[in-house]
Amino acid sequence: AGQGYPARADPPPVEEDSDGEEEATDDIRGRRAQKREQQMAAALQRRQERENVQELVNGVKKAQRASKQEAKEADLTGPIPEGNTCGVCKEDFTSRSALFKHIKATGHAMLKPAPEEAKGRRKKR
Repeated sequence: AGQGYPARADPPPVEEDSDGEEEATDDIRGRRAQKREQQMAAALQRRQERENVQELVNGVKKAQRASKQEAKEADLTGPIPEGNTCGVCKEDFTSRSALFKHIKATGHAMLKPAPEEAKGRRKKR
């Protein structure tokens, strides 16, 4: 060879270890199975959370339907209270805005009585 360089030696032959390959394959399979289990557990948790949320939503809807039914059964054509008082539950509010928010949230709306028309002939212009 050249000057100052040692002769190149071939690297020792690599003995193929079939047990090492099997261990690596088993390790990969194990990691895949573990990841799959984690994904399945996460999917199950998401499904349970969706079911819990759906149960809550159904409960709220049921309560809203019940309050609407109560409002229908109540005398909705009675006199409308003065001030900032709910006509259905008689709760007082500090402002009209708070009253309207309550009415919208609970469905406590009342019908206004129809204005009575004057009997007799109308005046001509």
